[in-house]
Amino acid sequence: LRICFRTSFQILSLNHSCFVVKWTNAWIDTYNKLKENLRRLPTALILCCQTEEEAAVMLKESQGAPVGSLTAFPRVSVAIDTDQKDFLSDPRCLTVLKKKFKGEWADWNGISNSEKVARIVVHTVGYPITSLVNVLTNGKVFKSYSTPVARFISFATSYVIFLMCLVVFTQYKEKRDLRGAPDNLFKIIIICYVWIFLFSWFTIAWTDVIQLGFRRFLYSWWRWYDLIMMSMYLLAFNAFMNSWLEVKHHGQPYAHRVHWDPYHPTLLFEVLFTFASVMSSWRLFYFFQIFRMYGPVVISIGRCVKDILIFMSMFVVIIGSFALGLNYLIEHYKGNVVLRDGKLYEQPTFMTSIESAIRYLYWAWYGYLDPERLEVVVGQFGPDKEETKHYLVQSAAELLSALYYIILVVSLLNLMISIMSNTAAAVLENSEKEWAYVLSQIWMEFFDDCRMIPPPFSLLQLLIHGIVYIFRRLFQRKKYKDVRLSAWNMNYKSEPEESDDKYENLMVELKHRLLGRRALEEKFGKVCTVDFSEAIIITGMETLNIYNAI
Repeated sequence: LRICFRTSFQILSLNHSCFVVKWTNAWIDTYNKLKENLRRLPTALILCCQTEEEAAVMLKESQGAPVGSLTAFPRVSVAIDTDQKDFLSDPRCLTVLKKKFKGEWADWNGISNSEKVARIVVHTVGYPITSLVNVLTNGKVFKSYSTPVARFISFATSYVIFLMCLVVFTQYKEKRDLRGAPDNLFKIIIICYVWIFLFSWFTIAWTDVIQLGFRRFLYSWWRWYDLIMMSMYLLAFNAFMNSWLEVKHHGQPYAHRVHWDPYHPTLLFEVLFTFASVMSSWRLFYFFQIFRMYGPVVISIGRCVKDILIFMSMFVVIIGSFALGLNYLIEHYKGNVVLRDGKLYEQPTFMTSIESAIRYLYWAWYGYLDPERLEVVVGQFGPDKEETKHYLVQSAAELLSALYYIILVVSLLNLMISIMSNTAAAVLENSEKEWAYVLSQIWMEFFDDCRMIPPPFSLLQLLIHGIVYIFRRLFQRKKYKDVRLSAWNMNYKSEPEESDDKYENLMVELKHRLLGRRALEEKFGKVCTVDFSEAIIITGMETLNIYNAI
């Protein structure tokens, strides 16, 4: 399985470069067929699993998994890294992952409503107390925090509270001429909670980076989104501290904004914190993805981001080139004035600098393209003060503006709309497969111990368990020499090694089943019924040389 996953992914990467090298074009079809065969073989093998236990053994195999990975299903991690959507969307794989995700809450449909409410309350309204008690008792009280679905609920609740704190902090009124830290205890508590929450969130993200590596960390949209958002908050925190230290050393916390420096740290903090808060609100879509009605829509939007980035790169090139040209034509007339009908007209400043030209062309994209703003004012001469007209420059400027509008708005914008609609349609067409792929990633995240306790209380978990982890690594090396340890859970125990024999025996059995189905297909037809009462069409496997692939 590992070889199939990684080889098919490498061929996929190779195909992207094959279009650049002409001599490899003849082999593209061959590589594509090989890639499809390698992608279908793992799916065909898991189709042969007759029980959940067999599928679980296949998914728990750790050979070839990323070094340092503490996940419960290493094979799923490899499948996610190599973009094996067919394998991950298979019902047997999803059943095993879903069972693990529900954990002790698998009996949800069989319990009373009061028990359901009690479980939800523990991980929503009561999570600040229950999570602290769980950490301080080393997981012996409120053991439901070991259940991934309970962790997800706690994380979602914690994040909603974080957003509420942002709303309160931005809407709570204070003196508008205040610089530095807030002047009341309530806002100080809120901003401290926000910084602690973000630091706790950062420790979880950093743990993912250590376990996955930076390249694999960015495979999911919410991780690189977190990277941008955390960077924004870090800059805002730096501006906040600079403002606080400046006021502390120089005094004068209250001063009218007219006396502020244009780049005062408080102004920088307000701008950066505003952008970061907006991004934090969008981050809520991460939790919506787990629901079927929202998941495919959110995923399609995420897939369109790539198209948007391509459009923005082309937009920057186009707007920059036209801004340079228009600025070069009109900047020579900066400051010119002319008297018309007793009124003094000055050369418009829209194109007299590169900054103003870029700004004007950007807003022209939204329909603010006014030809009168491109007027060229030359001046007057002679005793009669006759106005001079440079029609050539005027016509050239208007022609460039018209070409800009045609190229960017009429052509490029409509082209990108059609490309994005095709991207979204392709995602929605395979919505179940795409959603299952993202769902697997989210479930796998909450299998990790770093998400056992939601932020900001996860800092206490890391502090306690991290001290034990360091102590064992420094002073008990011999005892834990061959054991993988977790800095987030002192009770973590790595999977036993003897499971490899069970995995090898299972793969041999699956091989015989797969070859048997191939023989049945050749003898009786295209459809054969398997033991778990499910009809599987095997006609698509005629190009798959099973005898050589296994």
